Amino acid sequence: MFKKVLIVVALVVLVGGFLFGRDAVSYVSMGLDEIQNSTKDMFPVEVEIKRAKHELASLEKPINDCMEQKYNEAVSVARLKREIASAEEKLSQDRLEIGILKSDLENGDQYVTYGDRTFTQEEVVADLTRRFNRFKVAEATVQTKREILHQRENALASMEEKLTAMESAKHQLALEIENLEARLAAVQVAETRAEFNLDDSDLARVRKLIDDVSARIEVKAMMLDGETDAYPEIPVTQPQSGDILEEINSYFDGASSEVVVNN
Repeated sequence: MFKKVLIVVALVVLVGGFLFGRDAVSYVSMGLDEIQNSTKDMFPVEVEIKRAKHELASLEKPINDCMEQKYNEAVSVARLKREIASAEEKLSQDRLEIGILKSDLENGDQYVTYGDRTFTQEEVVADLTRRFNRFKVAEATVQTKREILHQRENALASMEEKLTAMESAKHQLALEIENLEARLAAVQVAETRAEFNLDDSDLARVRKLIDDVSARIEVKAMMLDGETDAYPEIPVTQPQSGDILEEINSYFDGASSEVVVNN
């Protein structure tokens, strides 16, 4: 199957080269770019954000590896410092003893006594020679270790800077992803509002419907009142009738009497 695909691709390239000449490469490159862009557009933004989170989480391993390497280097640097300190202490003691032997030889004594033992001048010379040779080798070794320590300290400082930069970059990417999520949430809220946004025509249609229903209810109420008036009730009590003139005279006469009494 794979061979068939390769054959088809080869034929397409040959035909494209025959038809378009040197421009075939440009067309193919443009087509691949279009395919890549269209493929990216196929996935929702939410999926791309999740993919970004996944890629961000994958950075933990190189950061942890760099951190482990830094700790290993720190342990090596500390051990090397202890070795150098111990060697320097030994060099100081050797230098002191070499100075004593040298001073005794310079006195020109044939025999030299150290503790409860006596040594000839030749024995002292031989011992001093051996001590001095060992001292020079040890001093050179310490100097080499100092140079190695300096290099390792620089390497450790570089690792710490690299680790700090990686952690800072990871933190910055995490903040940017959070910002993307917040912007996406805001856009989604705006899209939801747009979906449920009512224009004036929708409101007018609903208002007209309510008015029509209200009018129909009023018509039914009026019809019901009309049906009630078609069957009048029998008057049980007689309305009182009177003369308007008598009512006026009675009213004002009563008011005049109240004024006289008050006076």
